[in-house]
Amino acid sequence: MPNTRGSQGFIAIFLLVMVLIGAVTGAIIGAASAGAVHLRWSALLAVLSAIIVIGIARSSFGKSFPKLFLAPRSRSIPLAVWISAVYSALVGGLAGHDLGQLVGVASAPIIGFFSGTIAAIGMAMLMILYFKQHPERGVEF
Repeated sequence: MPNTRGSQGFIAIFLLVMVLIGAVTGAIIGAASAGAVHLRWSALLAVLSAIIVIGIARSSFGKSFPKLFLAPRSRSIPLAVWISAVYSALVGGLAGHDLGQLVGVASAPIIGFFSGTIAAIGMAMLMILYFKQHPERGVEF
């Protein structure tokens, strides 16, 4: 059996937590905006809200569980990470909307769920790759 370090388990848990937060937030915002805006706008609102909630969760719980939330030791999060988060949110929102159309779902909460999930996966993977490439930022794997 290969020897794995304990931090790899934290990466898996980080992915799971981010996906759960993104999916739940996306579904809630999708339900709240149902009928008020077009489904595509609802999907984009859902993922932008999910990214904001993930950011708040990271800053709140990152102090207590820095490895779990990949919280850097420094207070500032680099601009590249924020740009990646917004980019993944837009891509996730549009992909979630298109996935809903592909499977024939016209329900805003489900499209918000799809969008939030895809955006959270994209954002978490970009964060993992960024911090893996930049260990000077203070996130240890």
